[in-house]
Amino acid sequence: MSMCENGAWGKSDMLPEVWFADKAENYLDMHLIPRDRDLWKLDRLEDFIEERKRMISAKFSYLLSHKLEGQATQSGQ
Repeated sequence: MSMCENGAWGKSDMLPEVWFADKAENYLDMHLIPRDRDLWKLDRLEDFIEERKRMISAKFSYLLSHKLEGQATQSGQ
């Protein structure tokens, strides 16, 4: 997110369902924002967080598994 997007001239106090509405799919993907518009509503915040956690975990799982493999090798397992 650019400084302008994140600052006073950006999303400010805009609701997520409004802020994300005009964003391109590649923007949502780049920022790991679920595409399910229902999850953008405040009453679905917990579901949004869980889906975003899943997306982040899937995207970066190779880092965690690589680190765990390295630890196992160092400990002689």
